[in-house]
Amino acid sequence: MFGQISFRAKLNNLSGKIHIFIGVENYIPDFLCMCELWPKFGRCVTLAKRSVLWMFPLGPAAYLVGTYFIDRNYSARSSATIEQLAKQMKEEENKVIVYPEGSRNSGQEFLPFKKGAFHIALRNKIPILPIVIGPYRFLSDNPFRFGTGRVHVTILPPVDTSQYKNVDVVKLLDHVRHQMKEEFEKLRKLDDE
Repeated sequence: MFGQISFRAKLNNLSGKIHIFIGVENYIPDFLCMCELWPKFGRCVTLAKRSVLWMFPLGPAAYLVGTYFIDRNYSARSSATIEQLAKQMKEEENKVIVYPEGSRNSGQEFLPFKKGAFHIALRNKIPILPIVIGPYRFLSDNPFRFGTGRVHVTILPPVDTSQYKNVDVVKLLDHVRHQMKEEFEKLRKLDDE
């Protein structure tokens, strides 16, 4: 691989309850970090935008592992997919991994979060487990090159959605996003030390 992954959380308690795992996708290597975590999650599916389906080899692989694809151009169809996912989560005690920015972000700032995962969490009172992957100091954009290094990953405490009303989706989204941004800044400083 490209280096070491340093986890800043206990990884032994992730597989018990149903959770929605929220991550921010900075670079494609984030996928490698999530692959390291996946076995600790237990039964898990992902939610991705439909265009990912056509990205080889990621799209076919995502399809084969049961990814739910959202077509952002058709909100009614997206809502139906989200409801189907929520139903499956309850029936099969699955967890779901979501990147709520909706697009890969190679910058150092978070993009606005989409609301889909937060609607699922609120309607079904499912806890959200934010996962923050720190910056990649060993990855160069120009020219695109890997070095070696360490990636710091923090799994923040679960956010209890039962204290929010269904209409509080923006409030919940802002709360989770703020927590994740704060932690990302800590990881950035940690990496500078």
